[in-house]
Amino acid sequence: MRTTVVASIVAATAALCCATSASAEVGVPAGTAQQAAADALFLQYAPAPPNPGIVCLVDSGVDPTPDTTPILAGSYALSPNTNTKDELAALNPPLPGGHPDGHGTYMAMIAAAPANGWGMVGLAPSSVRVYNVKALAAGQTTFSFSEYAVAIYRCQALSSSMPITVVNLSLGSGTQPNGSELETLENYVQSANAHGLSVVAAAGNEAGPVQAPASVRGVLGVGASDANPVNRGAMCSFSNHGPGLALLAPGCGSQIEPSGGGNGIDIAFSDDGLPAWANGTSEAGEIVSTAEASMRAYSPTLSYSQAQGCITSTLTGGGNLDVAAAFTACGLGQIVSEGMAAYQAANTSSSTPSGPSAAILAPKSKPAPRPKIIKITFKRHRLRVTVAAIPKGLRLRLVVQDRRELGRLMTLAKATTDRTTTVLRVGRWDRIVARFLAGHDELPAVVVTRHSRHSSVRRRAVR
Repeated sequence: MRTTVVASIVAATAALCCATSASAEVGVPAGTAQQAAADALFLQYAPAPPNPGIVCLVDSGVDPTPDTTPILAGSYALSPNTNTKDELAALNPPLPGGHPDGHGTYMAMIAAAPANGWGMVGLAPSSVRVYNVKALAAGQTTFSFSEYAVAIYRCQALSSSMPITVVNLSLGSGTQPNGSELETLENYVQSANAHGLSVVAAAGNEAGPVQAPASVRGVLGVGASDANPVNRGAMCSFSNHGPGLALLAPGCGSQIEPSGGGNGIDIAFSDDGLPAWANGTSEAGEIVSTAEASMRAYSPTLSYSQAQGCITSTLTGGGNLDVAAAFTACGLGQIVSEGMAAYQAANTSSSTPSGPSAAILAPKSKPAPRPKIIKITFKRHRLRVTVAAIPKGLRLRLVVQDRRELGRLMTLAKATTDRTTTVLRVGRWDRIVARFLAGHDELPAVVVTRHSRHSSVRRRAVR
């Protein structure tokens, strides 16, 4: 199976930030959707350990931002002909709104972005740092599968001089591994394990079998689950599954984000720090890596097998990560108690919760109307979309998008109408965004994907 490197970031706008708090930082003070779903709200407020643990992030590189600069323990590029910045952010066309379409930068922010009034707060801001191992050469969006082994070896070598405890692999190779490459990778994984390192990998986003490296012996394979409180823990439709999958962690969100027209876990754009959302097993893998690195920072004598044992023995319904339970199982219940006490104090003193996840849960007396798509047909390049009704005084806007080779969304057609049935001419489609317009104001949207409408059609998705 071929996987393609891509940032799992869904386009968003500033309209996502709907809380009335003065702080625009995602996750302050109420925590993010993924923190709540993984029972990890305490980590944002937990006291710092003597020395933070370090996740060796093998990815597309990390751009300097207010959320990444303070948490980088160092950077290294596997290719001598490139810098250590996010190569995908430099090469991919920008997301709607002009935001960078990177990957490694967002992974670092999800892990440990500090509470500094900008961007977002990561899972473990006080207890984890990130070492940036850039696996992409300049001008490249994929890399050879054999580079996994090189990257793991580099992380292992670094662990002798700094507290690296986990290697995170959320980056897809552009080539299918052969038997020799798989054997070599397994040998390097075993060597890393013998040196006390965990190797954690995203399972992949094709809704099929778990891919290498997540399926390789000695690697902890992570799938994605829903962070929405209503469906919490359900496997995301795109997540790979089956043999090789060790656990699930938050990687999607079925809730509709306020005024955004999309859904996912909480993040912030890496260029201006505005709220956004993301979907993918990359995010889920990073959350597991961060949780383990944090545990071992608080208890440095824990071996990788003991830490993983605490994680996998305390999984909740459906095999989901429960960070608080894992900490407690490894004798770190006091950290959980102190962090939760600080979390509760911070939220009790704030009359209005902030952050996208808080806004999602906030009760609304008069929710804004959303279109109800009742029929979609696609024949001979004619996409016919029918909605149930259009409220008086509103218009319907439809945006048809396609997920291209690199996974980014491309708008193919738009229409604004007062008719319940609209026909758009497109060669293919992957996603329809429908929303009502009130004058010049856009109301919350409904998103329908071809994958969810037609089970026989497999949407190409990547980590």
